[in-house]
Amino acid sequence: EVSVKSNAEWTLVGGTSWCTPSVQSGKNDGKITFQAKANESNESRSYTYALVSGSTTLKLLVQQAAGGLLKPVQREFMIGLSGGNIRIPIENNVDYTYEIAASARSWITPSTSSTRAQANFPLSFLRFDVSAAPSNLNRAREGIITLKSSEAKDVEVRIIQERQPFVLQKDYYQVEPAGGTIQVQLDTDLDYEIKIADDSKDWISLSTQSNNPAGSQTITKEFVIRPTQYLRSGKIIFRSPSKDYEVVIDQAGSIHKFVDINNEPLRNELLKQNYIALSQERYEMTQKGVLATSMNLMNSSLTSLDGLELFESLTSLDCSNNSLVNVDFSPLRRLTQLKLSGNAWAVINLGSLNIRELTFAANSGLTKGGSYWGETSQGCKIISTQLESVTANSISVPYLNLAECPSLRVCNSNSTSSWNPRFFARIILPLAVKTNPNFRSDISSQTTIEYQ
Repeated sequence: EVSVKSNAEWTLVGGTSWCTPSVQSGKNDGKITFQAKANESNESRSYTYALVSGSTTLKLLVQQAAGGLLKPVQREFMIGLSGGNIRIPIENNVDYTYEIAASARSWITPSTSSTRAQANFPLSFLRFDVSAAPSNLNRAREGIITLKSSEAKDVEVRIIQERQPFVLQKDYYQVEPAGGTIQVQLDTDLDYEIKIADDSKDWISLSTQSNNPAGSQTITKEFVIRPTQYLRSGKIIFRSPSKDYEVVIDQAGSIHKFVDINNEPLRNELLKQNYIALSQERYEMTQKGVLATSMNLMNSSLTSLDGLELFESLTSLDCSNNSLVNVDFSPLRRLTQLKLSGNAWAVINLGSLNIRELTFAANSGLTKGGSYWGETSQGCKIISTQLESVTANSISVPYLNLAECPSLRVCNSNSTSSWNPRFFARIILPLAVKTNPNFRSDISSQTTIEYQ
């Protein structure tokens, strides 16, 4: 407050935003009240007003001391779902304390790293550990840390942890043999597409009862599961713009077909492709395995096919590019199509299988794993009562023995590359073809032909 003694009119000249007068003019004696805002900076400040009456001017100086400085360099921090460490730099010239909001104390904790909350430092640091978000966090969560000082205003710092954009409340279901329905609940605001895996479309379908109640955060999708006799496993895929989310459904069978497959590489591949499954600590053939008529086992690092005879319905098999050497295929009684290039074969026994034709890929047809530089067969013998045609062009192997293929009608073993000619050193043919006018061959002139 400033008292004015006067016997004339007077005017207060000047003005500043941090210090405002109650009146700007008066007559005779009066009083001016100045209202000053708190100084939140660390620098003092001043302003000079002038009182003017006629030819007389009086100066009035207002000074304010420096305020307490408590200022985070950054007031909002984002952190990922996996959590981590937050480092908060703070400009300060006062002592201060901090308080973590009660709702955030379970996931924001002071770091074991030292903190500095004393005055006389131009910059101090606070460190906090942020826990990983739970798997069902579908909305961002926010925690507030309040900086407090008796010499400065309280300041808030916000820690925001990202949300999980798509949350499946449950991603695995077990269903009885009789089938039924399952309700898949999810929380998301993303656009998505529902896709049922190709090998599951015949027994999993989206129900018309699926719903999304207005105003609900949770979306419910109902799926119908058809009855089954054999164990099976299927997938429902929720496809969003950035990622696919999978729901796995295992359905028990009313008929159990347990199998013992000691051939570990084959067993692992059959598990991977869902031909068998681990059930009650035993391996059980799935519906896919029971009904399988074709199987692709190429590039599976197989050294043996022992155990494959359990799949009695197989008519087509691709076992290319493995490490197979000696295999008896005859137990696969329904087999009619076979791809076997890319193995360093020694013996291929087809017995009386109704396989009429075999073709080996050029260059790598009889090398381990199908690699051009792979270990090469030291000689290949084929046994078959039904085989009629063998094609093995551009292959360099010591011999090809077809003597035990009495039905042979065609044998091609020549080079298909003029710049890199390769062929068998020796081919052994059944004695019967020597006088068979219907036998046709295209065999390199540099290959020795024998008859047995």
